[in-house]
Amino acid sequence: MIIKKGIDKIINKNTARFFMPGHNGDKSIPLRYDITEIKEADNLRCPSGMIRLAQKNASLAFGSLHTFFLVNGSSSGLFALIMSLCKRGDTLIIDRGCHISVLNTLVFHDIRPVFIYPAHNGGFGINSAVAPEDVERAFSENPEAKGVLITSPTYYGVCSDIRRIAEITHKNGGALIVDEAHGAHFAFSDMLPQSALMLGADGVVNSAHKTLPCITQGAFLHLGTSRIDPNTALENINLLMTTSPSYLIMMSLDRAATEMQKSGRARLEKVIKKCIDLKKAVNETGRYKCLENEDITRLVVHAGYNTASVFDELDMRYNIKAEMCDGLNLVFIAKAMTKARDLARLKSALLSIAKRLPALKEGNYPPPPKTVLKMPPSLAYYGKTKTVPPTEAVGQVAARAVYKTPPCMGIISPGEVITEEIARLLTEDVTIAVP
Repeated sequence: MIIKKGIDKIINKNTARFFMPGHNGDKSIPLRYDITEIKEADNLRCPSGMIRLAQKNASLAFGSLHTFFLVNGSSSGLFALIMSLCKRGDTLIIDRGCHISVLNTLVFHDIRPVFIYPAHNGGFGINSAVAPEDVERAFSENPEAKGVLITSPTYYGVCSDIRRIAEITHKNGGALIVDEAHGAHFAFSDMLPQSALMLGADGVVNSAHKTLPCITQGAFLHLGTSRIDPNTALENINLLMTTSPSYLIMMSLDRAATEMQKSGRARLEKVIKKCIDLKKAVNETGRYKCLENEDITRLVVHAGYNTASVFDELDMRYNIKAEMCDGLNLVFIAKAMTKARDLARLKSALLSIAKRLPALKEGNYPPPPKTVLKMPPSLAYYGKTKTVPPTEAVGQVAARAVYKTPPCMGIISPGEVITEEIARLLTEDVTIAVP
């Protein structure tokens, strides 16, 4: 049992967990609940019993018209929503800061993307919000578009103006899909942004496992209006879903919705207050800068070019594991299940490390290079290709996506031209497939 032994080494060290999944190591789901679709157990593909009731309960918790359990993660939900809204060859306006699963759907379902770029936060070197004006402009130039797909919140907890974007989308006869994978907890706190469902989104995915007490791969697909047909959505979920859905994941999704209804607000309020206190203390050191994002529980700590060393010291010396280090920023995910003592440990460790750091110098980091779509992604992907190193790919069209994970955002999409700037972003051992 090699994997079990490896994980045991992690969980037996009293690690402060500021990474996914949202259950934070809770031990309440034993393996005896791992069953299959026997008669009494209902069937996720066409639920009529306990699964149907659990999905209705989740729908009430999130305020949707319809909620579906996903056992293949939010990626499958984004696939299903896009396929439910668009036919092959249709046009969709897409936030270019989208998840790789969206780029994969463009290939799989032959969608013609119109990419719009989010604003850039130069002080942290990350994407910011999508401007409603850019959505308006995209519709005026592409009136045939079936709708819009926006990522909000981003991996860094930044939210776009979903209410305004929904109004623009509906005015132009389209439907709004929101990848709210990192915002499942928004529905359970008045101290956080309103959920996309409450702001007018038509289809929403939530990665429950990211911030709620749910095991990995558990996600929700919500429909907020009748603009996306629920029967079509279920058909497309089934098209993409395993024929052996995990009852552990389903039970975990049910538990997440139920527990958050009962105690989620109180838990989140305590965590949010601790996060506010932590941010204030960290900013006052002059060695770090915390991102002022809409999701207070997504702690993004900027330490400039000292970030990697801080990340390593937190791990090796203090046994505190961040979700991610991108070279400039540390990302910590505080959840409803995060313990107060772990937030105190994180605060103490950051303040201690700060004493050995130089004063933080303000930076202005450039945005990622913009890309040009030269051919439909599906045509580039399924056409004749060759594999070359990045230096030989400059000026050619990418046949495969290249992305950084986390946060699984595409550097280049199939069909886009590979520029010198993009080639420089890729490591020397990367090869690229091109038509």
